[in-house]
Amino acid sequence: MNKAEFLALLKKELNGLPEDAVDSTIEYYSEILDDRIESGESEDEAVSSMESVEEIASRTMAEIPLSKLVRERVRPKKKIGALALTLIILGSPVWLSLGIVTVSVIISVYAALWSCVISLYAVFVSVAAVSVYALFSVVYSFLKLGEAQGVLWIGGALVCAGFSILLFVLSNLSVKAMVFLGKKMWFWIKSLFVRKEDK
Repeated sequence: MNKAEFLALLKKELNGLPEDAVDSTIEYYSEILDDRIESGESEDEAVSSMESVEEIASRTMAEIPLSKLVRERVRPKKKIGALALTLIILGSPVWLSLGIVTVSVIISVYAALWSCVISLYAVFVSVAAVSVYALFSVVYSFLKLGEAQGVLWIGGALVCAGFSILLFVLSNLSVKAMVFLGKKMWFWIKSLFVRKEDK
């Protein structure tokens, strides 16, 4: 693939984003390719060393503020007629309340998932505290209750310690999963405001 084909493919992938973002991205990657070609690489080598157009388009969309995407999306291409404006106003109790409910449900589900993550951390702290308590109780158990009780306390302390380590790992993985889910949800919300056009 040569430079012109790469830039044409990139422009097609960026279709629907604000024009100034598309133009600046195309110009930026055109300059990068020119620099690589000037340094001795062929066009094919320069293009093949670039990341994929999908990755570039995703990163470009992630960098554009949501407010800018919303402004571009809601700006009408033609003037709204009186009938259309009247229907929008009369229908607002329905579509506005549905929109609020949808957003509320999404936020509630996301918050509930975060509460599960926090609960995992709380269980981890509790089990870790029990294992520390059990370790300190081992001496008392050996001295006052006998060797059998002491061994039992050691076993319980080790089981709790192992379980707390497992809970800590699971808690950290769940935080990473929630952050990943949050990024995906934000990207999906932004993609709703990207107007793909046939070019």
